[in-house]
Amino acid sequence: MGYSESPTIPESFSSHFQAQTSIDAIYNMTIQHFRRTADYRLGDMRNEPATPDVLLEQYEIHDLLEQWKSSFDEFEAETPQGLTHTSLTSRIWLFHVYEVCMVLSRVQFVTDETDYDAFIPNFTRMVEGARELAGLRARSAPSEFHFEMGFAPYLFFAAIKCRVLETRIEALRLMGVLCAAQESLWNSHTLQVVAQRIVDLEHGISGQDVDSFVTQYGVLPPDIMRVRHFVIGPAESGSDGSAGRELTFYMMSKDGGLYLKRERFPGKGPNEAAEGAPGVFEVDLEMDKLSLSEIATWSSTRSGSV
Repeated sequence: MGYSESPTIPESFSSHFQAQTSIDAIYNMTIQHFRRTADYRLGDMRNEPATPDVLLEQYEIHDLLEQWKSSFDEFEAETPQGLTHTSLTSRIWLFHVYEVCMVLSRVQFVTDETDYDAFIPNFTRMVEGARELAGLRARSAPSEFHFEMGFAPYLFFAAIKCRVLETRIEALRLMGVLCAAQESLWNSHTLQVVAQRIVDLEHGISGQDVDSFVTQYGVLPPDIMRVRHFVIGPAESGSDGSAGRELTFYMMSKDGGLYLKRERFPGKGPNEAAEGAPGVFEVDLEMDKLSLSEIATWSSTRSGSV
């Protein structure tokens, strides 16, 4: 099938803005491709070979990412040494987007979450870049709102997909340091709550603050403990008037099927944006919101709640 609006990437970028325009286009292609291939991970196409048009799309994205990296390397080689704070921020952000594209364009057919282990170096680079930026920032409170997406969705991605606990905890911590309370339609508080709960479930930790995690860092959670998919429900008021959301996790059962685990978590207010947020995780927040009947066709369905 291919893409009709593939970006034209120069041999060398002339500015960080030009590099951003190109990686934005590649990112959008990657997200579209990841959403279109959802059935290979969670639906009827699991363990089936990809069709030629799908593989062609994947190849096109890989080729563009290679071109982008080459052009950015050339741009940096031609740029005078010494980055300003603004240019360093741009560089780290660009490579967060690049790393996410590198991962998502290679895991669209996986059914085993441990396949993400091949990208532990990518997650590590993302966290190290964010840590470098956090160390340079003035110690002021994060701003309340960013019109464009900042670092929240990318650090969130590292926190929910990397199995190395130390890296996950650091990604969560850096979300609190670098991220505005609201980045476009992303609510950083909601993302932190969801990511921390996923870490809790996968590592067998319950009811502890991030700073109190005591699980041994070297132990990676087995595939059966991994969260396959999640859906964040709309913000609603409970019977006591407090705002909250229902969070549904799709977990693997011992027989290879999926079951649902439902929980409710408190929100800071009824207008928090999450379930309609665009970006990396639109496939998780919006994707067809698989029904119980659909899941039952894969295996026996169980649901759990807390």
